[in-house]
Amino acid sequence: MEKRINEYGSRHVEEIHSINIELIEKSLHMRCLSYLSQIKAELLTETIYEVESGRKVLSSYNKSIIEQRDELVKKTREVEEKNIQLIQSKETAIREKEKADIANRTKDEFLANISHELRTPLNAILGFGQLLDLNGDQLGEELHSYVKNIINSGRHLLDMVNDILDLSRLVSSGVILKKRSVDIMAILFQVISMVKSLADEKNLGMNLETGNKSIILYVDEKRIKQIVYNLLSNAIKFTKSGKTVGIVVTDNETRVSIEIWDKGIGISEKDMKSIFEPFVQVGQSNPGGSGGTGLGLPISKSLVEAHGGTITVKSTPDEGSRFTFTLPKGVK
Repeated sequence: MEKRINEYGSRHVEEIHSINIELIEKSLHMRCLSYLSQIKAELLTETIYEVESGRKVLSSYNKSIIEQRDELVKKTREVEEKNIQLIQSKETAIREKEKADIANRTKDEFLANISHELRTPLNAILGFGQLLDLNGDQLGEELHSYVKNIINSGRHLLDMVNDILDLSRLVSSGVILKKRSVDIMAILFQVISMVKSLADEKNLGMNLETGNKSIILYVDEKRIKQIVYNLLSNAIKFTKSGKTVGIVVTDNETRVSIEIWDKGIGISEKDMKSIFEPFVQVGQSNPGGSGGTGLGLPISKSLVEAHGGTITVKSTPDEGSRFTFTLPKGVK
């Protein structure tokens, strides 16, 4: 009996031990599950927080995008309105340009026609005046002086008409050059001989610095002569008696520069901005000033540029001026 009791107790202890072990394992499992649940809860909380933060950021971004979209729509509308205004302004400018072109053509045609019509009677006046001048000894001193005044005034008026006609042709038709190879020195000497009487009347000295060599240029001889004459006659016109005017020629490999200088009244800074504009004259307050058309310099500038050259001026009031035009060398 005792032996049976011992065997039963031994088996019961083993069962209890086995049950205890199973309970411990379940307890550990439950603890692990509890711990995992806690971690999941914490992760879920963090995730919810991050999602909420992200939602707020996205909401802020969305609001900013909406504001930017509204601003972009506003700017687009403003640009469209500006484009409409620009198109309208462009159309207005085109219409105004067309009107201005028509007015300019009408003006040029009028100037050309009136200049042409004036030359015929002027040539007749000059012709008869010169005929009377040849017989001046038969007219008497007083009448002869009147005839000379008629001739001088007629020549002056004819020069003015020729300038207007020349400018009208340059503006309406452009410059048609008849180029050939010429010696620039020969042109300078010819112009000097043409203006010598003007310089002698004012007792002006004339200097010519050329380097004593021939310089061949492919140019329109008549037009280059016109440029030099305009510049040199202006130098004489605006220089007081007893002073000096001159020409300096500088030759390099590709270009030739011709500088015409004087010791005259000079040009003010204000007038320097407009001296190459048509019908603008400087030095009108000068007692020795001319009554020309103010076309000599604009015509000269157009002719220089037609040859592919440039013209510049440097001047100091009461000290003089230096006009320099530069022409390219070359055969064609």
